[in-house]
Amino acid sequence: MLSAETSALVAGGMRAPAAAAPRVAVRVLRPFMWAGKRVEPGAVLEVERHLASELVNANKAERAVLPPPAAPTSTTAAKPAKEKTRAEQ
Repeated sequence: MLSAETSALVAGGMRAPAAAAPRVAVRVLRPFMWAGKRVEPGAVLEVERHLASELVNANKAERAVLPPPAAPTSTTAAKPAKEKTRAEQ
């Protein structure tokens, strides 16, 4: 059976899945509703870039810079070499 689902003539044919929108951090200046809850001033949250620009333009938020994530500490970190005794040399 033929299917028009993958035809280029029907709704643009096959499309690659849309990539997730890049997220940016914002610091709230004035309260607003997000995901059905009130966000208080001073809160820092990550939102999609297009929403962040709308909030900044409405003076409800400002761009925030999050600190970089801490580097994971490895338990197999390089240990200093053991000094050789005179007998081993």
